[in-house]
Amino acid sequence: LQVLTRRPDRFLWRNWVAFREAGRLVKELQPRVVFGLGGFISAPLVWAAHRAGIPVVLLEQNAIPGRTTCWLARFAQIICTAFSECADWLPRQAPALVCGNPVRESIARLCLTEPVVQSQPGTLLILGGSLGADGLNTAVVDLVRHRPQLRNWKILHQTGPRQLESIRESYRELDQPAVVSDFFEDMPRYYQQADLVISRAGATTLAELACAGRPTILIPFPKATDNHQRANADSLVRQGAAFAIEQSSASPQTANRLWQVLQPLLDQPELRLKMARAIRDVARPDASERILNLLDSDTMLCRSALVCRGADSPPIPLAG
Repeated sequence: LQVLTRRPDRFLWRNWVAFREAGRLVKELQPRVVFGLGGFISAPLVWAAHRAGIPVVLLEQNAIPGRTTCWLARFAQIICTAFSECADWLPRQAPALVCGNPVRESIARLCLTEPVVQSQPGTLLILGGSLGADGLNTAVVDLVRHRPQLRNWKILHQTGPRQLESIRESYRELDQPAVVSDFFEDMPRYYQQADLVISRAGATTLAELACAGRPTILIPFPKATDNHQRANADSLVRQGAAFAIEQSSASPQTANRLWQVLQPLLDQPELRLKMARAIRDVARPDASERILNLLDSDTMLCRSALVCRGADSPPIPLAG
C-alpha cells in the first residue's frame, strides 16, 4: 500500500509484470489446480489460472479472511477455511468449507495420545511466534518477578531474536528455572513437555496447540491486520478451548490480566484437564487429507456444491 500511495507508477508496472509472468507460467506448466494461500502476492497466479480455466483452491487460515482472499473468492472452486466464522466474512456465494489448518505429521500425531496434566508444579511454555512478541515477553517476565508461585514451575520460553539475551538475563536474576531460545525447532517435544501454554493467536500455532491438547492462554497480537488474531482467539474462547486476554500498552497491566486467568489454572489441575480436552476437540489433524481429498471429488467440478455458510464437514479419523 505504501508503494501504491508513494509510487503508483512503480506499483502498476510491477503488477503488470507479475500478471504477465503468471500467465506465462500457467501456459507453460499447465497445472491441474492452483492453490492461493492469501496475500496480494498470490493474486496474479490465481487470476491467470482462472483465465485459463484451471481450478482454483484458496486456503484461508484465519477467522477473518484477508482482503486478497475476499477478492479472489469469486474465482475459486473451493475456499478451505480453518474457522467456521470465516465464511461470514466472505462474499455471499463463496464456496467455503471448514477443513482446518494443515500441520506437520509430527504435530498431527500428537492427537494419538490423551491429554494429561500434572497435579504438581509443571512446565509453562511461552510462545511469541517465530519473530518474537516483545509485549508478551515482557509481561511474562513481570509476572514471574511479582508472583513467587511460579518459581516452582519450569519455563520454556521462545522469545524471538530481539529480546533473547535480555529475557535470559532476567530469568537468571530471578533464579527462575527456564529454557530460553529465540526459536524452538522440535515443537512436538516442547508441546509434550508443556502443562500450560501462553501464546499469541496465530492460526498455525492454534492448530498445533489443538493437536497437542494443551490448556492455553492467548494474548493476541494487537496490531494484526483486521485484528484477526483476536478473532482467532475468540473462536477458541467461545468453545471453552482457551482463555484470552488483551495486551495493554503497559506491561504490568498485561501481567496483572494474565495472572487473573493464570492463577486458577495453576491451582486447579482439573480445570487444566478440562481445557486440554476442549482444545483437543477442535483439532483437525487431518486437514491436509481433507483438502487433498477435495481435489479428487466432484465438488471441484461444481462450484455451487460447496456454498456452506459457516457449515462444517464431518471429521476424518487420523490414521494410526
